[in-house]
Amino acid sequence: MVLGFGGMVGGCRTTAPGVRLAAGDESVSFFGSGRVRLDFARLTPIGFSPGSWEISESGMARVRAVDDVLAGGERVFLIGVGDADVPAEHGRQQALARALAVRRWLVERGAPSDLILVSGLAAVEAEGVIGGGSGPRVECAVVR
Repeated sequence: MVLGFGGMVGGCRTTAPGVRLAAGDESVSFFGSGRVRLDFARLTPIGFSPGSWEISESGMARVRAVDDVLAGGERVFLIGVGDADVPAEHGRQQALARALAVRRWLVERGAPSDLILVSGLAAVEAEGVIGGGSGPRVECAVVR
């Protein structure tokens, strides 16, 4: 389980080396006195085409904004959102692939990998739980 604001939703795991996920990450807690706040207002969602996990040209400016936040030493949480018209498990895998694509781009350009957390949610899990936007995307939040 990954994320909960009044409830819990499932998350995806990956075997990719060096990737820190919210699932099972004890440094990020959404419950109790250690609860963290995710600031979605500072970073605009990165949109993806349905069925795709390649960052579009229009999405690059938003990815660069995430890079700027990381350069300031703040942690970010990249939460991919799957396509609405696929089964939930497939949507979670799409979502995780999207979040990992953004993470990979940032790390390849020198962003510190230990400041980046990733997860993936099926579209139905993301409704009303994370930042704004609709459709397949990666929501970017500063972890406070």
